[in-house]
Amino acid sequence: MKFQGSCLCKKIRYRCAAELSGCCYCHCSICRKLTGAAFAAYGGISKDYFDWVSGEELLATFSPTPDTKRFSCSVCGSFLVTTHVDDPEYIFISLGSLDGEPNIEMQYHQFTKSKVKWCVIDDRLKKYSAWPAES
Repeated sequence: MKFQGSCLCKKIRYRCAAELSGCCYCHCSICRKLTGAAFAAYGGISKDYFDWVSGEELLATFSPTPDTKRFSCSVCGSFLVTTHVDDPEYIFISLGSLDGEPNIEMQYHQFTKSKVKWCVIDDRLKKYSAWPAES
C-alpha cells in the first residue's frame, strides 16, 4: 500500500496502491470555496489503484459544475476526492486528506488567473492560467 487517507472524523477511509500523478495546486474559485483556503492541492490516481476501505456509505456528493463530482464526509464535512467527466478513469485526491506526510512532489499550479492577490506563488513550479492542456 502506497498511501492511506481519511476524513477528519475517521469514519471514511481509503487507500491508494500506486503513486499519485499530476500533483498540483488549484487556484480556481470553486476549489477556493470548497476548501476555504487560497488554493487546493490534488494528486491523481487510476481508479484501479484506489479503494474505499470503510465508510463509503457516508459519502456525500456535490457537483459544482456539470463535469465534476466532489465527494466529502457527510458526518464531518471533510473534502476527500473529485472525479471529472473528461478523465473518468482517474480520481483526484485532496492531498490534505492523506494520513501522515507521504513524500509527494508537487508539479504545477493551475488556474493562476483566478489566484487571490494575497497568495504569493514564489516556488519554481510550472504555472498555468487555466487547465494545463488549455494554457
